[in-house]
Amino acid sequence: MRSDFAWCYGLDKARLSELWGRALFVFDTNALLHLYRVPDQARAETVALLKQLSDRIWIPYHVGLEFQRNRLGVIVSQRQLVDDTLKECQDALAVVRGRVEKLDLDRQGIDVRSAPLLEALENAHSNLSDAVKKAQDKQLALSHADSVRDSIDELFAGKVGPRPADQAAVEELQREADERYSLRVPPGFNDLDKDRDPKSARFVADGLTYSRKCGDLIVWRQTLEHVRSIGSNSVIFITSDKKDDWWLQVQGKTIGPHPELVAEMRRVAGVENFWMYSLVQFVEYANNQVGQAAQVSTESLDELRDVASSFTLNVPIKRFYRTLKDEVRLPIPHREVSAAVQRWLAATGRQSEQGEFPGPELISVDDFGVEGFEIKRLDSWLNLKRPRYLRQIADGLSSLQGEVDQLHLILVVSKEDAGKAVSSGGGHSLMESAADLILMDSGLASVTVGTVVGGMFRPIATRRQGEADGTDEPA
Repeated sequence: MRSDFAWCYGLDKARLSELWGRALFVFDTNALLHLYRVPDQARAETVALLKQLSDRIWIPYHVGLEFQRNRLGVIVSQRQLVDDTLKECQDALAVVRGRVEKLDLDRQGIDVRSAPLLEALENAHSNLSDAVKKAQDKQLALSHADSVRDSIDELFAGKVGPRPADQAAVEELQREADERYSLRVPPGFNDLDKDRDPKSARFVADGLTYSRKCGDLIVWRQTLEHVRSIGSNSVIFITSDKKDDWWLQVQGKTIGPHPELVAEMRRVAGVENFWMYSLVQFVEYANNQVGQAAQVSTESLDELRDVASSFTLNVPIKRFYRTLKDEVRLPIPHREVSAAVQRWLAATGRQSEQGEFPGPELISVDDFGVEGFEIKRLDSWLNLKRPRYLRQIADGLSSLQGEVDQLHLILVVSKEDAGKAVSSGGGHSLMESAADLILMDSGLASVTVGTVVGGMFRPIATRRQGEADGTDEPA
């Protein structure tokens, strides 16, 4: 039976070893753009690793095109992230100093002088601000040379697939996409909504007009054609896309590549050994295939994971918790909460706008799909401990999921309640557990719990679908 349905099975250890020993490594656009989001050391080590495999890496033409079209947006979002962090450092000092001065510690009869403490605080703040400014100075500017693109140019020189021959070839792929998507044949069937906005549904590049909803399929078909032409028997596809039009997902757990992709790779391209990895997983496995000189460090792997799995700003949680304890509770109108979430999304590279009822509250559209963000305010942090309440939230979102490619839930607690959760002990773990419970069987892409500080939503805990278990190694 296994021989008749080989595409339904994973790879055993022998075939996995063969796969890594001979595979062509094909990269999706999001995996390349990921290199802009990680610190210099992690990027340099990842590039060095890829250089060790340079005779076996390749990208479809459409991946190169999408990379060129989207890189500037990623650069802008990363600069905004650093700028916002610097402003937050400056605001935090003023808030803490003001509150300490109001306490008038010198007159409390507790034998404490506030001046040395404030001086130490200002010194720490100065050191932190200097570190952030150095990071700010190193950020790429739109008008400057792009060292990240230079590295990618060097890596993939002569390893990019051909441009479509003409507009007729592109339109043939787009007709194929319509037929496949109607039958939910992967990849890309979750991208149907990309043509919802006529202003962004299509774009022109080098004289050819493309439909954004067809991007995944074009990448896939160009990959099949290349693999078939070179007669490769083993292929690994690296993507940061987490949707179920690429992956087989069961109850929130990612099992492996979508079986239809495995079957098509065998049927059309004659590939017997095919698997898919996220960039982080690829780096982890590739580490075992190269010499020590090109190893990616544990620290850099952690940084790759952090960027891949979370939308959160790069602010240490402990420092954020200390800030929360000094905040007071103020009733905030929901429209201001929504605006605070929009600012946070913008800082993480997602421009959003108000959605239309009955769809999600906020909508973000880019070349990778349509994301929806639904915002729920919790009256009390104690609700995070109530499974029935959390399941009711999840059940109430089911009608929204057909409106977007990915639906994210934002749970907002007051600053006072966030401080209470932290002070009670295990507050971060409690928020993660609550998020995991909502994610279970919900179909949501992620759940983020946070609060609003200074007009900006501040995430405390973020959990993504399948994050607890990760993508399984082929078995």
